[in-house]
Amino acid sequence: MGTRSADGCDNIRIALSHFTAFTGPIALEAITADVWDRWYDHCQGKVAERNVDEAGRAGWTSDYAAKVFGVVKTFLKWLEESARIETLAAQVT
Repeated sequence: MGTRSADGCDNIRIALSHFTAFTGPIALEAITADVWDRWYDHCQGKVAERNVDEAGRAGWTSDYAAKVFGVVKTFLKWLEESARIETLAAQVT
């Protein structure tokens, strides 16, 4: 396992905070394919917000949305691989 910079760790924390803000308090077992699909739609919606905001202050860029989505996906896969949750990989693809 590699070493992360403080900025890199902060970026991961921020991405995961977006997911927890979206889901609210949720047990890991409650992260189903439906939740994952809604999370994907949420990220796409944030991009759509940005696309209609002429000032560019609302929503997320497509690059940022992809990074946030990817961080959460990687974290959930890590939870499964380390046996903290079961059978999530089939749902989070």
